[in-house]
Amino acid sequence: MNLSKKIVTVVAVTSACVFSAFTNENTPSLTFSNEIGSDIVNVSKDSSTFAGAYNEVKAEFSSEKVDAGIDAKIVLATDEDGLPQSLLFSSEDFDWYTVFRPINGFSVGFSADTFATGSYLFVEDDNIASGNLGSDGVTFSFDGVENLTLAVTVPFSETEANFFSKTDSETDEKTLFNFGIGAEYNLFDKATIAATLKNPLNSDSLGFGFYASVTPLDGLQIFAGYSSNEEEGLCDVAGKNLFNASIVYENDNFAVGFDYITTDSDFYSGILFGMNATDNIAAELGVTLNSSYKDNSNIKYVFKPAVSYTVENLGEFKAEVDIGFNDSGFESVCFPVYWSYSL
Repeated sequence: MNLSKKIVTVVAVTSACVFSAFTNENTPSLTFSNEIGSDIVNVSKDSSTFAGAYNEVKAEFSSEKVDAGIDAKIVLATDEDGLPQSLLFSSEDFDWYTVFRPINGFSVGFSADTFATGSYLFVEDDNIASGNLGSDGVTFSFDGVENLTLAVTVPFSETEANFFSKTDSETDEKTLFNFGIGAEYNLFDKATIAATLKNPLNSDSLGFGFYASVTPLDGLQIFAGYSSNEEEGLCDVAGKNLFNASIVYENDNFAVGFDYITTDSDFYSGILFGMNATDNIAAELGVTLNSSYKDNSNIKYVFKPAVSYTVENLGEFKAEVDIGFNDSGFESVCFPVYWSYSL
């Protein structure tokens, strides 16, 4: 099934879920956002090219029995010379989910992510993949016990089937059925502890993780975790024995956060400071660092100053400058801008 057909199918299924949910007594809710943006131009030591553009649409529906959402991005792609080349739906950025709760304490999710709280990274606004209690396939969740969530997930997608048993014709290597289990417990709304187990029947891909979060003071949050085998990676850091940590303090006027990810060979760190200059204007400065413990020539810094302006009924306008450096000095610069509208 190609991406356009998949989008139509997801919209149809979501519409059916929404229709059925409206038969419930509780009032459902619908949120919508649209973001149009571009990096404007990519400038390096040797060239300057147009960076293309995108338009991303997100819609989410929630009710007592059904939650559903879709995230689709249209991209104006460029060729190697930076000239506009094509319009396409970005399959990499396309996402959807549906969650159905037939009875209290039990839910069935399709393509639904449920991340352990301790897997969160504030600066990146993203999660470590191994901390996902759900998957792109089907997930059965149980939350009938107060403060406890249990999940069993079976991962698969339109491009990656989950075989009950498969033997490679060339290597005779046997792959068994892939599934995962996970649990998270909330302690007095001040802390969480979680654990995940991925693909336990296949030793080469087996992975597990432990995650925790704590809110010791109002506005202060700490997230941390360990993943034994992080295959997807985040911020160009992946592999065995991955540790993640993030700390953030937020109030009505400013926020400051720090991220750290490390394996035996590579690490990433990020710092973000943001403040409200006025009721409508906010400014922030982010700095990220990627490097290898064994090879300093892989080091890369990125400085990200930004300012945003919010207009009532018109949304948010944001402009940023991303300036990258490596061990030899200046590497590249681009100028991300976007307009985001939501209702």
